[in-house]
Amino acid sequence: MNVDELRKQYAAGERNFDQVNLNGADLSSASLPDVNLQGSQFSNANLRNINLRNADLSGARLADADLRGADLSGAILQRANLLAASLVDVNLSGTDLRGARMSGTDLSCANLNDADLSGANLKGAKLRGLRLTKLSGANLVEANLKGANLQAANLSDVNLVSANLSDVDLGGAELRDADLSGTDLRNAVLRGADLRGARLSHAELKGADLSSANLKGANLISASLTSANLADAELSDAVLVSTNLSEANLQRIDLNGANLVEADLRDADLSDASLISADLNGANLNGAELSRAFLINADLVSANLQNANLISASLFRANLSGVDLRNSNLSYANLSGTSLPGADLTGANLTEANLKGADLRGANLKGATMPDGSIHD
Repeated sequence: MNVDELRKQYAAGERNFDQVNLNGADLSSASLPDVNLQGSQFSNANLRNINLRNADLSGARLADADLRGADLSGAILQRANLLAASLVDVNLSGTDLRGARMSGTDLSCANLNDADLSGANLKGAKLRGLRLTKLSGANLVEANLKGANLQAANLSDVNLVSANLSDVDLGGAELRDADLSGTDLRNAVLRGADLRGARLSHAELKGADLSSANLKGANLISASLTSANLADAELSDAVLVSTNLSEANLQRIDLNGANLVEADLRDADLSDASLISADLNGANLNGAELSRAFLINADLVSANLQNANLISASLFRANLSGVDLRNSNLSYANLSGTSLPGADLTGANLTEANLKGADLRGANLKGATMPDGSIHD
């Protein structure tokens, strides 16, 4: 069947054209809504500005096809082959793209509002200019977006559970209330991204760049952020229970009111960080850098701060009951009104520290350097 035959039969009312071979054909600006093209072949075809609303293209082969400006809203493209196809400015709202092969596909400025891309492979897809793209509410469960460019994309409320977003550029992206549970975001760029209220439990963010990102109220339970960059990030009221933040860059981070119970912060850099009223009960801060950090009213009960650097940190009225502060550096720290009953300060440096009103009942100060420079027996 050729293009002319298809057009004539469609005009006569025929809608079933499954398995047709139109590789390399020119169907630009054609209007074929509700057509059945299951399993058809359109590789290298010119389909610019075509109208395929509510069409059935499941299993179709559209590799290298030019679909720029096309309308595929409500269409079925399950398991379709769209490798290296051009879908620039295409309307894919409400489209079923489950299991579609879209590696190298150009989706710049496409409208994917409420599209279902679960199980789709978008490895290396081009998604530039997504300031205009609507992905809100889209289903991308287990989708492969490795290495994709999603700068400034609107992904609010998107379902990305267990998706592969490693090496993806999401700088400045809108991800409010998105579900990224179990998602692979290793080495991803999320600089300045809006992740307020996002769900990132069990997500893998090792080496990710989240500097200046907004994660206020986000759920990061048991997530891995080893060696991640969160400098200047906003995580107030975030939930980071059992989260791995070891060796992470947390300079100047806002963790006010955050839940960091049993979090792993070994060797993390929290210099100049704000942790006012944060819950760090049982957290591991062994070797952490906390110089000039604000820990006012923070709960550090049973936390491990062994070998931590707390020079000039403010721990005013913080609860450090039973804390391990062996060999920590608390010189010039503000510990006024701090609760330290049962704390282990063996070998700690408290030079010039403010201990006014501090509760040190049962604390172990053996070998500690006291505020006046003397060594405690």
